[in-house]
Amino acid sequence: MTTHASHAATPYVNQAGARVPTTTVILIDDHDLVRQGIASLISLDRSLQVVAQAASLAEGMALARVAVADVLVVDVSLGDGSGLDLVAEFRRRHPSMGIVVLTMHQDDDTLLGALDAGASALIHKSRSAEDVIAVVHHCLLYTSDAADERSSVDLGGRRIIKKKNRE
Repeated sequence: MTTHASHAATPYVNQAGARVPTTTVILIDDHDLVRQGIASLISLDRSLQVVAQAASLAEGMALARVAVADVLVVDVSLGDGSGLDLVAEFRRRHPSMGIVVLTMHQDDDTLLGALDAGASALIHKSRSAEDVIAVVHHCLLYTSDAADERSSVDLGGRRIIKKKNRE
């Protein structure tokens, strides 16, 4: 598990000279190569900063208790359990967090399970790097605190928007 000391990332100055807040990201994937690749991809976008990483369900649960970020990016399948358990835990502890689920599955059970667990967005691992970054930015619009309380799912061109039920 890798963490950085602060959730408050330093704003950067965009091309127009305006200070732009940085969106902080937690990554959880059990494949080091995938996790490091996504972290490298995110580092190319100056408005995003990875502040913590984990490689398992157990490490992710520990992060849920201590780490704070704007966005969680989590694989649905982890070596020691389901990433959907992490989605539910992060959503419970951090209701305003944007949560992106990565998956290689395209079945309805995975899609609906992610939404039911509290995911803000779901994206298939076959999508482009640009699509992943766009979903990370987009998911902040669909948190449990969002006014319209919707979730967005994109599985290779198949997009679903589901309005969340109020409890």
